[in-house]
Amino acid sequence: MAPSLLRTMFRDGAVYFGMICLVNLANIVMLYLGDMIISGSLAWFACCISATMISRLMLNLHDASNRRSDVQALSDVEIETIQSHDADRL
Repeated sequence: MAPSLLRTMFRDGAVYFGMICLVNLANIVMLYLGDMIISGSLAWFACCISATMISRLMLNLHDASNRRSDVQALSDVEIETIQSHDADRL
């Protein structure tokens, strides 16, 4: 069974914010504890992780939405088929 849209939002949203918090925490630690050369070395990594995680979130939401609409379209086709089959019997 495909995950619902709301479940996908909660799951991927939690992963997104968890990863962003961890990477930013590591970046802050490097800023305070690192020397002049390596103090901002994780800033590029934080930007890349942020872009990757938001892309993952959007793609999974899009996939969950498509699965939901596919299931709804299939239900509509089944109902129309049953109705036309019943009409043919009469």
